[in-house]
Amino acid sequence: MIRHDYPHIDRWLRRLYWDESEKTNGGAFKKTTNFDAFKLGYLFSTNRRMQVPFSIVPAGPAPHILPPITDA
Repeated sequence: MIRHDYPHIDRWLRRLYWDESEKTNGGAFKKTTNFDAFKLGYLFSTNRRMQVPFSIVPAGPAPHILPPITDA
């Protein structure tokens, strides 16, 4: 999991996701990211490829993106 195994990437991802400044067009990443759609699309495509007739959608991680990091 990125947030545990790759702390520098997690820190970058969190800054990108929560940043609503002009650098990210007012928070375009947060406004256009639909994690539930990503999960469903991944599961359906994987199950179709492996010919599995059912899907179990994972509940987590929760939250999808941790709150922003404040630099002290």
